[in-house]
Amino acid sequence: MQNTQADASAREAEHAWRHAKQLEQALIELLQQALPASGLCTVGKPLTEQQKRGESRQALCCSLPLLQKKSARTPSWPS
Repeated sequence: MQNTQADASAREAEHAWRHAKQLEQALIELLQQALPASGLCTVGKPLTEQQKRGESRQALCCSLPLLQKKSARTPSWPS
């Protein structure tokens, strides 16, 4: 019975992990489309990291660098 509970727990954890990865990917895609279209900034390459303990995944981290667009105007410096 313990093995069955452990298998069910492992399946639930895998399902939750897959869902988290799907959400991460959807968020990345939305930001990569919306931010450049807004003209505010561009999105750099996503950086993702997984934290593991043994064979089990413990945490997921994603960072999206936002790159400021340079103005076409040359800044005016005080004399």
